[in-house]
Amino acid sequence: MKRFIVLFSAVILCLTLAGCSGSQYKKATELYEQGNYAEAGEIFSKLGNYEDSADKANECKYQEASALLQNSDYDAAKALFSALGDYGDSADKVKFLMLL
Repeated sequence: MKRFIVLFSAVILCLTLAGCSGSQYKKATELYEQGNYAEAGEIFSKLGNYEDSADKANECKYQEASALLQNSDYDAAKALFSALGDYGDSADKVKFLMLL
């Protein structure tokens, strides 16, 4: 009986955590769609390996860096693109920003 209670509790805990991650993922997706890349990226980063959260976190950083570039905030854009490493064309963007 004790084993059943422990197993049942573990299953409930897993289901609860999965539900929490799902709602956070949905919230981050909504924030991304609204253009709130920084906040969405934070949530995706906290979700770790849930779904494609790691990729989404990088995409949020990329979009945030692109917005900074568009607003002529070159130093901040370069820092974010640099942090992304080889994600997309981030390395090319860093090279471009170094010429400015």
